[in-house]
Amino acid sequence: MRVGAAGAVVTCLLLAACGSDKKSTSTTAASATTAAASTTAAGSTAPSASTPAGSTPGTGATGASTPATGSTGAGSSTTAGGAAATNPNLAIPTDETNPNGYGQDPTNPSLYKGAGGFTIDTSKCPSDWNATGGISGDTIKLFTALPLSGPIASVGIYGQGMKSYFDYVNANGGIGGKKVQFDLNDNQYKPDLTKTIVDQALADGSYFASSGINGTPHNLAIWDEMNAECIPMMVTGSGAAQWGDVIGHPWTAPGGTFAYVAESRVQAEYLKKKYPNGAKVVTITINNDFGKQYLTGLKEGLKGSNIEVVGSEMHDPAAPNLDNEFTSASATNADVLILESSGAFCTQTMANLERSSWKPLFFLPNACGSTSIFQPLIDQGLTGKGAYIVQTSIAPNDPSVADTPFIKAYKEFLPTVKMDPANTAFAGGWQYAWATVEVLKIAASYNGGLNRANVALAARAMDQPLPLLLSGLSFKTFGTTDEYLYEGGQVKEYNVTDPKTPGTFTAVGDLLNFEGQLGTYDNCAQARTG
Repeated sequence: MRVGAAGAVVTCLLLAACGSDKKSTSTTAASATTAAASTTAAGSTAPSASTPAGSTPGTGATGASTPATGSTGAGSSTTAGGAAATNPNLAIPTDETNPNGYGQDPTNPSLYKGAGGFTIDTSKCPSDWNATGGISGDTIKLFTALPLSGPIASVGIYGQGMKSYFDYVNANGGIGGKKVQFDLNDNQYKPDLTKTIVDQALADGSYFASSGINGTPHNLAIWDEMNAECIPMMVTGSGAAQWGDVIGHPWTAPGGTFAYVAESRVQAEYLKKKYPNGAKVVTITINNDFGKQYLTGLKEGLKGSNIEVVGSEMHDPAAPNLDNEFTSASATNADVLILESSGAFCTQTMANLERSSWKPLFFLPNACGSTSIFQPLIDQGLTGKGAYIVQTSIAPNDPSVADTPFIKAYKEFLPTVKMDPANTAFAGGWQYAWATVEVLKIAASYNGGLNRANVALAARAMDQPLPLLLSGLSFKTFGTTDEYLYEGGQVKEYNVTDPKTPGTFTAVGDLLNFEGQLGTYDNCAQARTG
């Protein structure tokens, strides 16, 4: 079944970004939903979304928005930025019901049936597999691996936010009375160390699932093993296309981060509108699957325009700094610099740019919008003013969400565990953990109760509004047809009024939404076989 013309552009971007990591030979492809292009005037009330879309671990320094206007590419829809009027911003996801009778088949205990025809056959799991392994008494034991040290450590801060959110949920009744134990492990942003952490967790045998494991190469290093062991990987900490592989890797949940291909598309659409007469673009790109998917998506999004990518400086993930890459990039005198990296590399690039005579339009990646990225600049007497970013969420310190249940809980609880709610990376962790709790609550409502197989089903039936989501986006998955939580965003510019404090992000473009158009990872096979 082919995707419609309006969705073909985004599907082609997904195809380009797919790479060759998928091990499944299945070519079953779901039809991608296409949306007729529509616009909502900036500053007006956006159409209500039945299920708002996700955000990244790096929630913006602030989410303040100003009216913006503009058109979109084919197949997208645009809305104004701002708080989602229909989003209740709940502190804890609501308890779920199971009107469709999903879960364990009463006639075949090894078969689990979920939304949109998605099934799990546990007879294919190892002989010693236990559906409720990792749940002991009143405790659900989860683990993660993320950078708590090294140049990407500022990204890993969201893991501490996740842990604090689970503590908050535990203090408020837990998951059906069960408490979540969440163990943090430092992978130093090294895939081989992530593999070691997972090997140890599997050998230990006491963990129910993982959640929030950071990084594309790290998740690729473990997803075959985790799927072979039938251990759920919940809310994957990456926006790579592979996490839509519902057929080949059914135990790996969709990414909890804005899909890189969709983010690159939003960047490309903005640049095509801003530079109708053409422009030169240079990138500084981390040399791994994460960076390469960004770069490929950008190039595909710019095809057919007169905007040229004149250079891409690749950097080692373990590099101490990006001084050499920045020097090479600045030598191109490009009109636009796009950073496709993370962590301290974002801070370093902004510092280099602020001290340079070269002043291109500068795009940060979505993961680099938290105060943990900008505060080190302030400490150097710099600001980062004028940086652009594609965002999906309102920041926790935006006045429009100050009185919501989620933010009230966030600001009241964090000081009790000696954490500063002003560090917006913690809020990103709360969003990740909130989504994890949603999955656990959905699974608990299914036939057979809270177990690993039902978690795999539940991860593909998410539909509660994620707190802080921009109005007009959707946060949902559905069976075997919609595997990407985040499929839209809005370009914002970082403004500074007081150089001694973090600034605010202000909307400079319409929100673009490609909801449903990415479909699944098998769209790649579909596009290849045409």
